[in-house]
Amino acid sequence: MTWLTPYLGAYVTAYEEVASKVTIGRMAKTLKLLESDYPPEEVCQRFQRYLAATPVRFYSVERFADTFPAWRKHEPLSSSRSERCEDLAILAMVRDQAQRCVT
Repeated sequence: MTWLTPYLGAYVTAYEEVASKVTIGRMAKTLKLLESDYPPEEVCQRFQRYLAATPVRFYSVERFADTFPAWRKHEPLSSSRSERCEDLAILAMVRDQAQRCVT
């Protein structure tokens, strides 16, 4: 058993087929990079969500990594108006910071 075993298990469970050597190599390279920034459990959970939503013909571990934030577990939106306004303010700050990084 290696650090990659849970990912390979998720792949086999989702697609009912063993991953090719090429696929395994790409998974190892890409997922190791994600694990350097995020806990392995979180990466694996998001990877499972990606696999469940992605037909095998569209599978790409690089695409998963590119869209990593989209695969988090979504929590219900805040119910009160003030909390929603705070959420929007935080999103606006993040967007502004991202724009400054690009320019």
